[in-house]
Amino acid sequence: MWSATWPKEVEGLARDFMNDYIQVNVGSDGLKASTHVKQNVELIEGHQKMGRLAEIMQQINNGDRILVFAQTKRTVDNIVQDLRRAGVPALGIHGDKNQGERDWALAEFKIGKQNVLVATDVASRGLDVKEIKWVINYDFPQDVEDYVHRIGRTGRKTKDGFNEGNAISFFSRENYSKARKLVEIMKEAEQAVSPELEQVAMSSHAGRGGSSRYQRGGGGGGRRGGFRGGGGGFRSGANNIPLGGGR
Repeated sequence: MWSATWPKEVEGLARDFMNDYIQVNVGSDGLKASTHVKQNVELIEGHQKMGRLAEIMQQINNGDRILVFAQTKRTVDNIVQDLRRAGVPALGIHGDKNQGERDWALAEFKIGKQNVLVATDVASRGLDVKEIKWVINYDFPQDVEDYVHRIGRTGRKTKDGFNEGNAISFFSRENYSKARKLVEIMKEAEQAVSPELEQVAMSSHAGRGGSSRYQRGGGGGGRRGGFRGGGGGFRSGANNIPLGGGR
């Protein structure tokens, strides 16, 4: 069997269906993020995310390819609609799109005819598009392994070296249980970690994921205000974004 990754679920499949299997790893079998991706994590609440995304898009949308990840199909559609209303052409792909729609959107993105693509995790693994400059995690993924795969859509090897890329991730209270592992991944990739994120990782909330009143703020609920609502500068705890390019 062949697998691009070796999580516990795949390891369990190998044990269940193969007798005395031999495991051969190509490269590292550990979970590592590329050092060619500049990682930025912003501590932000769910209702602020849409306005903050608008601000970021106004600053970085200079023709570079931008891949935005959301957790649900509905949120993908909402983001695409609001981007278009704001004058930013964008395409969306998710599991409810038929194969023809997904192929067309991906082809437009690959050739650079459209430079903004919003997607669920259907695009987090196996997607090979050259020169994606920015990955934005509008919704932080369910686990840190998916985070590594998402941001790995940029910072990829080229014939001349590496495509230096940037990743911006919105990190809300419902994500706090992942803070400790996220900080480990960032430090291993030689990334700067904000004091605010460090504090979250060390706090008692890191084991419980925050209170339930904040858990309602993520995902599609962030649509309140859209691109017409708040925003207003960098959030508390946000790393300063190196606008205009790579590391």
